Amino acid sequence: MKQFNCLVLEDSLNDQLSIELLLDQYPEIKPFYTNSPESFAFEMTHIRYNLVITDIKLPGTVTGIDLIQSIEDPSTWVIICSAYDCKKYYNDYKSLPFTKFYLQKPLDDFIFKTHIESFLFTKSRV
Repeated sequence: MKQFNCLVLEDSLNDQLSIELLLDQYPEIKPFYTNSPESFAFEMTHIRYNLVITDIKLPGTVTGIDLIQSIEDPSTWVIICSAYDCKKYYNDYKSLPFTKFYLQKPLDDFIFKTHIESFLFTKSRV
């Protein structure tokens, strides 16, 4: 079975636990969890991630969108999560060269799992 590295940046413990519970259902996804922009940036330089899940709003001035702009591999998939209106950030991420999805918080399990299963289906065929 293929393994896919997944980096999750979520500063809310509640939301991180929700994501953990959902990702635990997919043994082919190997998740790594961070809760700060600094640890996210460090992880991105040390491991190749196939899937990135990030919150938009983070403590401080850096956003999740600022962080994902450093992703160089266009085959990476990104799930952007936020409790805030997507339209405010849409122009910041629409032109990024990888597959990306926006999910409104609180996360809908069905929609989240649909994106994960689409990712797995697509990547398993490569």
